[in-house]
Amino acid sequence: MLPLMWTGVIICLILSGFAFFILARFHIHITEIKSACIKNLNKTKPQNLHKKKKVLMTLSLQPEIDKMDSNVKYNLMKEKYQPLKDEDEPVGLYQFSEPLNSALYTYSMLLLVSLPKLPTGWSLRMLTGWYWLYCLLLVTSYRASMTAILAKPTPR
Repeated sequence: MLPLMWTGVIICLILSGFAFFILARFHIHITEIKSACIKNLNKTKPQNLHKKKKVLMTLSLQPEIDKMDSNVKYNLMKEKYQPLKDEDEPVGLYQFSEPLNSALYTYSMLLLVSLPKLPTGWSLRMLTGWYWLYCLLLVTSYRASMTAILAKPTPR
């Protein structure tokens, strides 16, 4: 009975990792099609409207920056060193965009480790929520079973 249960858990882990991977690739594909359509519509406009230009700034060379509030200085330095992102770039899909990452993140959810960032696609969010619920129920039932076995061992 026990090996059959663990076989089911492994099969569910593999299938859910594959489902996460397929949904992430599908969402990336849809996002690329959407951005290509937007670029085709905006051919007359310059392509780099959404990108900020980085301004090199050092605090020692500009004395007016020394007089600014520390929060303003922090925000200026954060803008300087933060990488630029496109507006349509999907957030949170890097976790499931490769098969190995997808398998590792689904296994980590089985161990009740949270994801570093939630995916942006609603299909992935729903699957993540239901998979977390499945993992929570599986771990809880395993712990309850183990507690029952350890509390009252079988007589010899």
